[in-house]
Amino acid sequence: MDLTDWVKDNSWVLAPAFIIVLALIVIIKAKLANKVEIKPVDVGIALIPFILWMATAGIFKKVEVPGILSLETADVIVSAAAAPIKLQVSKMPVTALRADAKRGVEEIPEMLHNGTQILSFKLGYSGYYGPAIWMYFNNLVASPAFRYAIITDKNGALFGLFDARRLTTLLNPENNIELMKKFPLKPYEGTPSNRQVQKWRDFARTIAQADKTKLAAIPGFVPLSMAVKPDADKKRVLEQMEQKGLDWLPVVTEKNGIDRFQGIVERSRLTASLILDITEQLESSKKSQEK
Repeated sequence: MDLTDWVKDNSWVLAPAFIIVLALIVIIKAKLANKVEIKPVDVGIALIPFILWMATAGIFKKVEVPGILSLETADVIVSAAAAPIKLQVSKMPVTALRADAKRGVEEIPEMLHNGTQILSFKLGYSGYYGPAIWMYFNNLVASPAFRYAIITDKNGALFGLFDARRLTTLLNPENNIELMKKFPLKPYEGTPSNRQVQKWRDFARTIAQADKTKLAAIPGFVPLSMAVKPDADKKRVLEQMEQKGLDWLPVVTEKNGIDRFQGIVERSRLTASLILDITEQLESSKKSQEK
C-alpha cells in the first residue's frame, strides 16, 4: 500500500492529530504570554504537517479557508521542498588523528576544550595504534560536540563515516569501565595493550590495509554513495534519510573530481526549515490577499 492509499484509508487520524498540535500551541502561548488567543496563523501552523503530508501524497492540490487563506498547495510545498539544503548544512572542522600515540593522547584535553567534532582516518596509513584510538574515542565521547569519525582515501576523497558514539560502543570490550579506570587520561598511565582492546586494534589494521570491504561491513557505516551535495533539494534529502533510516547524511563538494567532506545535514534542521518556509509562504499569501 502506498502513501496515498494509506492516507485515504486512515484519514481519521488527521483530525485528532490536528487538535493535539493546536492544543500544544495554545498551551505554549498560555505559558509564555499568560493568555489564550488563537490566531489564524496558529491554525495554519497546526495544519502545516498535515497539509504537507496529504498534498505530497496527492490527496488534494488546493487549500482554502474562507477569510483566512486560499492557495494551491502544490505551489507552496513544491517551492519549499525544492529549496537547496546548503543553508542547513553544519560545516564541521575535521581533526586528523596523530600517529604518535603518546603525543597524540596528550592532545585530548585540548581537543575536548576546543570542542573537536570529527576525527579523520586516512586509508592505507599504517601509523594508527588501536589502544590510542580507544583512548581518543572513549574520552572524546564525553563531549557533546564529538559526533563523527570519517574515513578518507589517500587523495582526501571521502570514503565513508561513522557515528562516533555508535562506533565506540561497538568496538569497546566488555570490561571497558575497568580499563577506563586503569588507564585514565589524567594522570596519564599509558594505554591498554592491543590484546585488551582487540576490536580497536583490528579497526586500526583494517584502515592500514585499506580494506574497504571490511570497513563497509562494520554496522553503522555510511558510505560516500549516501552523501548529498549542497544544492540537493530538501524533499529528496528527506526521502533519502527515510529510505536509509538515518537522521543525518554527509554533505560533500566536488573539486577536481574528488568528493571532499564538507559537513552534515540533519533531519531535524531540514524539517524545521521546511515548516518555516511553508509558514512564511502561508503568511505571505494571506497578507497579499488582505490587500
